[in-house]
Amino acid sequence: MSRPILLNPVAYAIEGACKLPPEQRAAIVAGNTAALTALREGHATRDQFDRLTQALLIADELRAHGLARDHADTFATAIDALAAILARMERTGGRYVARGPELTAIDDAVFVHSVQIENVALSEMERAQRRLGAQWRQQRRATA
Repeated sequence: MSRPILLNPVAYAIEGACKLPPEQRAAIVAGNTAALTALREGHATRDQFDRLTQALLIADELRAHGLARDHADTFATAIDALAAILARMERTGGRYVARGPELTAIDDAVFVHSVQIENVALSEMERAQRRLGAQWRQQRRATA
C-alpha cells in the first residue's frame, strides 16, 4: 500500500502542531465529566462507561509519550478501578457501581486528562488514537 503524498507538508506540520480546537476540547472534557457524573450517581450506561475507559486509555497513551509523564500511577490506578467496576457489573449483571476509592482514582485521572486535552497537539492526539486502535485490533485478532 502506498503512502499518500502531501501537497503541502509545511501546512500539514503546522496544523498537526496546533492544539485541538477550543470547541473540540470543551466537548471532550464535558463528555468525560458527564460520564463520570453518571458513574458517581449510579446510572452510567455502557456508552458512558466505555467513554471513560477510552478517555483514560488515551490519557495513559499520551502520558507514555510525554504528556503528564509523572502520572503513570494516576492512570494505572484509575484503569484498574474501571476494570474492577466492570468485573463487578458482569458478575452481578447489574449496574456500573463504583466504590469510593475507585471514584476518587477515576476522578483524579479524568482531571489530569482534562489538563492533557487543553495542551495536546492535534497530531499527538491522532497518534494516540491510532496506536490504541492498532492495539485493540491486535487483541481482537489474538482472541478470535
